[in-house]
Amino acid sequence: MKINSFIKNNFTLQLCIALLILFGSIAILSVYEYKNADKFYDSSLHSIIVKRSKLQQKSTAFYVDNEIRIDSIAGIAEYDLKLGDSIVKKGKTFQFDVYRKNTTFGYQLMQTYYYEDNLYSFLHPESNTRQLQH
Repeated sequence: MKINSFIKNNFTLQLCIALLILFGSIAILSVYEYKNADKFYDSSLHSIIVKRSKLQQKSTAFYVDNEIRIDSIAGIAEYDLKLGDSIVKKGKTFQFDVYRKNTTFGYQLMQTYYYEDNLYSFLHPESNTRQLQH
């Protein structure tokens, strides 16, 4: 019996391969998101948003000039961000300030946010200090 016909005729094997692909994809995406959250948490930022990318229907990624990504997800972690906004953040925290350019005074503080990443917070509970500090 050839391998191709064995795979085609074996539903259990097909199901196992499909599940392996599904869980492998989820694991790869989770590692990618975790690394981004880890980089965001550790970094001290004083950067401008230089790129915007629509990820899915209700998700948008914003990139600051050092390639750190801030994901804005409708209903979960919504951030009012625009190209050209200034992001200011201390290292070792998820809290960040958004400054927007106005016509009179340069940049003005618009909002303070707390970056949401459930996987990172689960694996690093010490980072989950949700108090906004100024």
